[in-house]
Amino acid sequence: ILRASVSGQIHFAVLARVARSMNIPAIELQHGLEYMDTISHSVKKSASILASYGPLIQKDLARANGSTLAIMNIGSPRFDQYLNKVITEDRKDALRKKLGISARNPVALFVAPDIVIGQTFDSYDVVRAFETLSALRTIKDLQIVVKIRPGPEREHFFKKVLRDTLGETYILAQYENMQELFSISNVVISCFSTVALEAMIAQKPVVLDATNENDCMIIESHFLPYEHAGAVRIARTEGELVTNARSLATSPREAEQLVGVANDFLRKNYSFDGKASERMRDFLETLLV
Repeated sequence: ILRASVSGQIHFAVLARVARSMNIPAIELQHGLEYMDTISHSVKKSASILASYGPLIQKDLARANGSTLAIMNIGSPRFDQYLNKVITEDRKDALRKKLGISARNPVALFVAPDIVIGQTFDSYDVVRAFETLSALRTIKDLQIVVKIRPGPEREHFFKKVLRDTLGETYILAQYENMQELFSISNVVISCFSTVALEAMIAQKPVVLDATNENDCMIIESHFLPYEHAGAVRIARTEGELVTNARSLATSPREAEQLVGVANDFLRKNYSFDGKASERMRDFLETLLV
């Protein structure tokens, strides 16, 4: 058995092709969302079997790959924790104390885009994203938490840009657990990222920052059905970002309504029930018989 996952490392795809030639099942466990348009470099799978997040993804991949790819609705083993792990109030208080967050005021968690040369965001796009985010400072009492990727790569750049654009009006999170960050946040803001799904599973209202024109195209290619259903908000302008962040961060009733619709959307379109690890294990065991 060869598990070949989507990766920037080109040998992953080559390994799956080698496995095919040797009649070894090449299985790709879906790791994240990806651009599904015909110009996407990753929409055509070299694996023979894909364990997908659920029916919505299955439709897109089946359309692109036809009969060459067997697609199973597994869910995501790495997302099981959002349904199986409880964050205690003591742990939330400890995280707030560590980051300097007040439990009395609303929190907007912005998950910063990563710089991937040749893909959506370069360094200039990151600067513009933080400049747009700085508009949230007009929201009274809002605490802005910015989550950047852990590790030293580009760390200095991100911190410098944040100081230049948001000054002292943001709270940096880098090595903190994402699930715990969700638990103390009132609204989650993200670009095109699997983070949006993670936040929805964690029962948090999501605003997708589509102020970047390129990212807007990619966001709309996948998330329009969510928006039409009322499961997420898509902010295409700075003004829309501020309006949506303000209303969801400060109105518990509005946030609860959005989360309720998001829950229904996930149930219909994804296999996120906390049991993906068990389904994947059972499937792998059938291949060993």
